[in-house]
Amino acid sequence: GEATTLVCGAVRVDTPGARDLLDLLPPLLHVDASPRTEWIEATLRLVAAEARELRPGGEAVLTRLADVLVIQVVRSWLDTDPAARTGWLGALAD
Repeated sequence: GEATTLVCGAVRVDTPGARDLLDLLPPLLHVDASPRTEWIEATLRLVAAEARELRPGGEAVLTRLADVLVIQVVRSWLDTDPAARTGWLGALAD
């Protein structure tokens, strides 16, 4: 069949607001490739490039890119899942 790429990660949060958001997320976020997800693909390419070649500051760059990636995936979920359009999450779009 078609090739599939699977990217997994873990997120640790320290702020109450972020914990509240994570409590509302489904246990698994699946993002299909589409024109709307080009930013996610670009970020993953940057992560791969940083991970391939360890350079000064690389750990800091990877940490920041992971933060950006999490935000992009949550945004994608907010854009595509009807359950994300209710409550205070739905209000974020206003």
